[in-house]
This record gives sequence, structure tokens and C-alpha cells, in this order.
Amino acid sequence: MQSSYIIDAFLTGTAWMMIAYLYFGSSAMIKELDGLMSAGTLEVAIAESFKLGAMLALPFGVLFVFLLWRFYGLMIATQTWGAGGLGLLIALLLIGLTLIALYAILICVRRSRFITLSKQINHEREPAR
Repeated sequence: MQSSYIIDAFLTGTAWMMIAYLYFGSSAMIKELDGLMSAGTLEVAIAESFKLGAMLALPFGVLFVFLLWRFYGLMIATQTWGAGGLGLLIALLLIGLTLIALYAILICVRRSRFITLSKQINHEREPAR
């Protein structure tokens, strides 16, 4: 296909937008969870939700690897591959997969029973007025 680089450029932009969304979304969710529960409770909640979050992140990780493969195709088409391009691909792969897994785990934590338990504990600790 002669103009496949146009599709690859769109898919590359999608990968970059996905990383930006995951970064800012994870940051906002961590701040939200920080206000809802203590650090110790958050640690236990993350440990409990890790397996489910990893399973939920798997299809999105595969999609992200596909987008990076098309980014590599774009680099080949524009002849910008090399050591720098390989380093960029590896960095994007590691950052993207980590953010996908973190976001999925944080969603599982936010929807878990730990939120209600933490609210009950905080409510019991408050002094009566």
C-alpha cells in the first residue's frame, strides 16, 4: 500500500495520546485515592487488586504493542530508524505498559471494598462534635 504511512502516522499519534491520557489519568486517580484512604490501606488494596488489574490490562497492552509496531513501520517508511529510534521504542514500550498496568490496578482499587472500609475507619476515628 503506497500511503500506509498516513495510517501509521495516525496510529502513532494514537499511541502518544494514549500515553498522555494514562499519565494524567493515573496521576489524578492517585491524588483521588490519597484523599480517600491512608497509604497503608492503599498498599494493601493495590496488592489485592494486582492480579485482576494485570488481567484487565493485558488486552490494552497488546493494543499498545500493536500501535508501537506501527510506529516502527512509520520510522522504517521515513528512514528514521536506528539506535535512537530503537531507544525511543523501548522507552515507549516500558512506559506505556507500566502506565496501562498501573491505571488498570488503580481502577480496580477505586472500585474495591477498601474504599468503603477506609471511609468507615476514617468516620470512626473522627471525634464527635
